[in-house]
Amino acid sequence: MTVSVVFELPTPKSGFLDDLVADIVTRIDAGVPPVRPLWFDEPGLTEPPTSIATGRPFQGTLAPFLSETARDMKWTSKFWGTVADWQARGCSLPSVATAIDLNDDRLLSADQVVGCEGAKSCEIIKPFDGWATPMYQLAKRAHIRIALADIGPNYMPKFDVIRLPSPEYVFGCEDTTPVEAFQIAGFHEMIHWTGGKSRLRRFKVWSRRGVAVEEIAAELGAAYLCRNLGVSAKVSPRHVAYIDRYWRQLDNDPGAMSAATEIAEAAIRLIYEEAQHHHEARYR
Repeated sequence: MTVSVVFELPTPKSGFLDDLVADIVTRIDAGVPPVRPLWFDEPGLTEPPTSIATGRPFQGTLAPFLSETARDMKWTSKFWGTVADWQARGCSLPSVATAIDLNDDRLLSADQVVGCEGAKSCEIIKPFDGWATPMYQLAKRAHIRIALADIGPNYMPKFDVIRLPSPEYVFGCEDTTPVEAFQIAGFHEMIHWTGGKSRLRRFKVWSRRGVAVEEIAAELGAAYLCRNLGVSAKVSPRHVAYIDRYWRQLDNDPGAMSAATEIAEAAIRLIYEEAQHHHEARYR
């Protein structure tokens, strides 16, 4: 007996990503706004520590020190201010013994004060059940191994496993909820997973162009899977910003985008075929 799969397989003919790619390219051409990080150690997207009083980033050796402190404490806001700055805004303060000494003043992060939620860049919610998401259900059906950790997402070819940040390390920004952020990361790494040596074997020789094309492909795949599996109805600005970052490294070469699109289409097909194969084999 064969039970039909829940997930809708993409059309077997080529080009099912064409509309998605066209939308993303149009948005890149129109200008890409900055995006904030979705997990505590997401590289390349964090904003510099900024004064709540002036709105300008801190300079000199203080800036990296504040960044490191925020990372260690798992604070998400970019804003810092003196005790007087926060009191002037009507915020309640903890013990200033936890503040950073700055000459005769003490600096506190927006995450340490109460009543200034508008200064916080992102909202942390209670940990969610990552295993109940469509992303994990697809991974489980395709026999893709996922492990949770306290670091940013990555695929480890040596162990053939995807590591994702635990839900308590994920937060939402702008139009992306924590649950969506978790699944974006998972779908992205699942596309990388298809390049493993027992599958499509994309990780043979790396070049600067090859790495950029692979990253673009992974994010195109993530955007498609989010939409196709009902995680989000529209393409998140996060997908656009991520693709723009790597495409700019290649001078917005149309050939690179075409190559990434082909990789993403092949990867999506493989994931869905694996999911269908294992599901049908289980119920034969």
